[in-house]
Parts: sequence; structure tokens; C-alpha cells
Amino acid sequence: MKKMLSCMAALAMLASMVSCESTESGGTSENVIPSKTTTAVTTAAADTSKDNTKATTAANTKADNKKTESSESSAAAVSDENTGASPVTKTDYMQIAGVWYEENVLDTRALTIDGDGTYRLAYRGGGSEYGKIEIERQVLGANDVTNIWYCFYKNDGTLWESFRLTARENMSPALVSGFDSSASVFGLADGDATGEPDATLAAVKRFMGNWSCGRCYISISNNGDGTYRAEVKWSSSAAEGSIWTYICTYDAENDALVCNGTGVNVHYLYTEEGQSTNTEIYNNGSAMFYTDNDANLLWHDYYGNVADGMLFTSC
Repeated sequence: MKKMLSCMAALAMLASMVSCESTESGGTSENVIPSKTTTAVTTAAADTSKDNTKATTAANTKADNKKTESSESSAAAVSDENTGASPVTKTDYMQIAGVWYEENVLDTRALTIDGDGTYRLAYRGGGSEYGKIEIERQVLGANDVTNIWYCFYKNDGTLWESFRLTARENMSPALVSGFDSSASVFGLADGDATGEPDATLAAVKRFMGNWSCGRCYISISNNGDGTYRAEVKWSSSAAEGSIWTYICTYDAENDALVCNGTGVNVHYLYTEEGQSTNTEIYNNGSAMFYTDNDANLLWHDYYGNVADGMLFTSC
């Protein structure tokens, strides 16, 4: 009996030893408890990954915001540029260049507009005013209808009047200052004045209009009484120049417009303060205007021969 108990005890001890060795050697026990070190590393790695994710998200968000801000700034810049006034060019002024006469009044005034944007307002009883034209664009309503206003400023900087160009059926175009019956109206001088022989009208029609050569501009119009007005403006700078005014008749023999002894030459000067001085040089000048085979206009100044060799082209 004693011997049997000893054998059973020995077998139990042997089984216990085998079980311990299996567990300590990294066997298949399912209840292994992770160490604190492993937990700490795992947590730190998770936290680091989370922080990196936050940092990456924040960086991406910041970059996206910056792109959005940049895009909005660019869009705003383009919008400001597009909504601003377009640069004024010579073509803008040439739309209204010519001689215009005031309508519906007893004392008609003559308005001469040059291709460089300057003007001269001549009064019937004598005297003239000079100034500069500025162009403003007015957008109306949801359909973006644009009105172009020509603002006439005197040499002292004060606004004389603002006009819009209006087309009229069976009539010459007009510059109109407003939209009601009190508006001032200047009609473009008609090159086909009545009462003149058809042959003369056909001959002089090619002279009518605006011509240029460098800084020199010539405007020729029909006065409607058998005479033609030729105004020459030659700018030596933005603030200084000379103006010649000739009342001409058509010379069929020479196929030219001629002025005999009544031409007026005026020197003008604008000061930095916006004031102007006009000095008459002479009032007994003579001139001839004719065209060559290439349809260029030539101006022969008999007083000083200032235009020799110059060819003026239609503009």
C-alpha cells in the first residue's frame, strides 16, 4: 500500500514539472499577460500615429485654406480688373471727332473735337473755350447695358457738359446731354449740304472727316453755305501746341480746298494749374488742301510752309 502511494506521488510530481516547462518556454497558453513595457510602446505608437494624423490633417487643411485664399484673392483681382474702366484709346475719341453744331437754339455754338480728345467750343458772337474730354462707362440694370458718356472738362478742370452719342434715323448722329427735352443737342456737321451742285458735293466729299500725321490732326467739315472749315491742331507736347483755322472754298480748277488770306493761327499753352493761354500769331494766313493718287491729304501752308513733306491719312 505504502509503495503504491509513493508511486502515485512520483507520477503527480512528474506531471507538474512537465506542465511548468511547457508554460515557461513560450508554449500555447492562451492567458499570457502583456508586459507594461509592451503596453507603453503600443500606446505611445498609437498616440504618435494619432498626433501625426492630426498634424497631417491640420497641414492639409491649412494648405487647402491657403489655396482657397489664394484662389479667392486671384478671383478678386480679376474681378476688380474686369469691372474697372477700360483704357481710353485714340479709337474711343475718333468715334466723336469732327465738327458739331448746336441745335434748337438761336445762337448756335460750334463744337470741334480732335482725335486726341481735346475740344474747342466756339461762340457765334466770338470767343472760344478749350478743354479735354474724359470717357466714363455706366453699366445699367441686370442686362449690363453700357452707356458711354463723353465728359467735357474746361481747362480750369470744371465740368462743362456730359454727352452720349446717339444715332438718329435719316439724320446725322448727335451728341445729347440728357434724356429729356431740356437736353443740349449737337448734331454732326453734314457733308452733303443742300444747295450745292452735285459735282461739287462729289468732289469735296473725299476731304470731309479727320486726318492725321504724327501729332498733327486735321478736321474738315462742310459749313453748309458753300464753305468748308478746316481746323489743324499740332501738339508739340501734352500741354502746348498750335491751332490753324481756315474757312475754305472748293477750287475746281485745282481740285482743292483753298483759303485766301483769312486763316488764323493760335498758340496754346496749359499750365500745371490747369489754366490756359491762347496767343494769336496771325489772322491772314492762306492754305490749300488737296489729295494725291494714294488718297493721302496734303496741307500746303502758304504763310510758313510748316507742313511741307507731310502726308495725312484718313482716321
